[in-house]
Amino acid sequence: DSDVRRLVEAADEAGAFGVSTPVYHASYSGAVKNLLDHLGIAQMVYKPASVVGHGGRVRSPQAVDALRSSLRGLLAVVLPTQVVAAAGDYDEDGRVSGPDILSRLDRLAHELVTFTEAIRPARHQLLARYA
Repeated sequence: DSDVRRLVEAADEAGAFGVSTPVYHASYSGAVKNLLDHLGIAQMVYKPASVVGHGGRVRSPQAVDALRSSLRGLLAVVLPTQVVAAAGDYDEDGRVSGPDILSRLDRLAHELVTFTEAIRPARHQLLARYA
């Protein structure tokens, strides 16, 4: 499928991943699962990944915990900072407004960029040994 080919090409070119999901039945969404099923280790190996979730009325980490396991199964390097938001973390326009969530998002973004820049040279060495 041409959409899958474009997805794989984009993932091949990506230096890192930010993966976000709602909580569906204590796990991540089927759409995210479908996306990951179309990617392989070749697209994810040794690339940093950050995870974000939305837990409905309560901040539930279950979806991002499950997502961490799946991303590690694809040999991505899942970074330690994660963000889980809930309904009370948004303003009336649907924008994130909770100061603690905004602070964690800032930390997550900084961590992802810093780690991606730092790992880039080492990733090439690791891939040479992995092949």
